[in-house]
Amino acid sequence: MNPLTKPRFLTIEQAAEELNVKPSLVRALIKTGELRGIQIGGRGLWQVGRQDIEDYVSDAYRRTAERIASGEITDDGVPDIEQARRSSEQNDVAESDKYEI
Repeated sequence: MNPLTKPRFLTIEQAAEELNVKPSLVRALIKTGELRGIQIGGRGLWQVGRQDIEDYVSDAYRRTAERIASGEITDDGVPDIEQARRSSEQNDVAESDKYEI
């Protein structure tokens, strides 16, 4: 193999490094079908194709764009602008109530 050529398949650990996650998450993604993986060889070690990682990332971008477009609040803690404004106003009112006599 040419040293400049990247291998077609990655181990669970290599896939985790590529995605910047733990190997246990890669295993979970394979188990749920969100990330395609195959067992190769006599020992049945799991491998993930480079293209499957690219497809997973592309799909994640698509899902994120759909969630942003729908105004849904994501797990990353960044709410949509209107929700953040309402929350801020509610906090301001609650804060002023504390000091009311």
